[in-house]
Amino acid sequence: MHHVIEFITHHWFLVFVTLVAFVLLVREEAFSRGGFGSNLTAQMLTQKINRDNALVVDVRSQELFKKGHIVGSLNMPDDQFDKKMKKLKQHKHRPLIVVCDQGSRSSKRVTELKKEGYDAFTLAGGIASWKRADMPLTTTA
Repeated sequence: MHHVIEFITHHWFLVFVTLVAFVLLVREEAFSRGGFGSNLTAQMLTQKINRDNALVVDVRSQELFKKGHIVGSLNMPDDQFDKKMKKLKQHKHRPLIVVCDQGSRSSKRVTELKKEGYDAFTLAGGIASWKRADMPLTTTA
């Protein structure tokens, strides 16, 4: 035990960097598997729709939405989200799954929705992860 303490005191920076790397690795792994509450994988999203009648809210631009979106999703572009929030009141009894391109904007919106009392989730990695999982998208003319 004495050698361990001596090593840590002499190589504190190396130990610190190793611990930070380990924590970041565990965190990333948990997020990629949907392990931190609000983040869902593509498969988990599909199950949430099928089991809980969840509504997918796509916050990408209308142009991107038209080029390809998850079937049955509601388009509420991020720049208009606050104005269109009233539309969601009729769906307050349903889980909401917010999606964007990569997952960053949707995470922000999920935080806001949770503050308003919604049962909200985000697709980890956004539509990009949906595509990587070979999940279907539909287009709008």
